[in-house]
Amino acid sequence: MIGEPDARGKGYGTEATALMLDHAFLALGLSNVMLRVYSYNLAGIHVYEKVGFRVMGIRRKSKLMGGKLWDTIYMEALADEFESPVLGKILVPGSTQACRSTSPSARLERLVHTLKRLSILSSTRRRVKHM
Repeated sequence: MIGEPDARGKGYGTEATALMLDHAFLALGLSNVMLRVYSYNLAGIHVYEKVGFRVMGIRRKSKLMGGKLWDTIYMEALADEFESPVLGKILVPGSTQACRSTSPSARLERLVHTLKRLSILSSTRRRVKHM
């Protein structure tokens, strides 16, 4: 959740979620990622769908919140259906999928290098947005 009201609606949650999937699929080599979200979290559901999660099941009226029963929505994202926003273009040039034939240590080394570059780019991007 983006806590500060003035920071909401600017794409930070979408970017963070997409980068999390990028890391899960490309750096860790996972084939799918699952989550659960409650039906009152409309912004969260929108973000998850936007980055590639699909509903895989609903447990109806399973969460009590504010005196009302809400559904629990189970969602999943698959590596085969995921379009990498960052790491696929850096770790595997010309591809958006992980190169599973590359050794884990080589992938980790490239990931560390990439994250260092992203940290520099991210701080620059924040400064530009606030100008």
